[in-house]
Amino acid sequence: MTSSTSPAKVACVWGTNGISDNRIHFISIDILQASVDEIAGELNKADGHAITHMFHYTYIEKMDTAESNEVNKTLLQKALDATKKVAGNNVQCVSLQTGYGYYIDQKNLTHTAPVPFSEEASRHDGLHFYYTQ
Repeated sequence: MTSSTSPAKVACVWGTNGISDNRIHFISIDILQASVDEIAGELNKADGHAITHMFHYTYIEKMDTAESNEVNKTLLQKALDATKKVAGNNVQCVSLQTGYGYYIDQKNLTHTAPVPFSEEASRHDGLHFYYTQ
């Protein structure tokens, strides 16, 4: 009989809190203000080289659509860059959490996907950070 062991799966979850588990390394850092090198340094302190899965939940609401687009694009880009810098090709999966904003323009209700929403729905007209990400 042979036994096989699977390599450990290590998640890096951006933008969540309230998770309580002694295996978790919580990093508090202002992603917008910190450089990619500073973020990567914090990941390194938490053995970030072992990251296999990245989950991105970070979101900042802005009243101006263009500003919301830019801020949320930056959050994702820095998270991706820092994770890649630290974990490199070890990362097997990246998951981007989205919501109903794909189906409806919250600031201009002239375009709404048919209800019930489905993954086949077309994008609404206008700028939305989901599309930029």
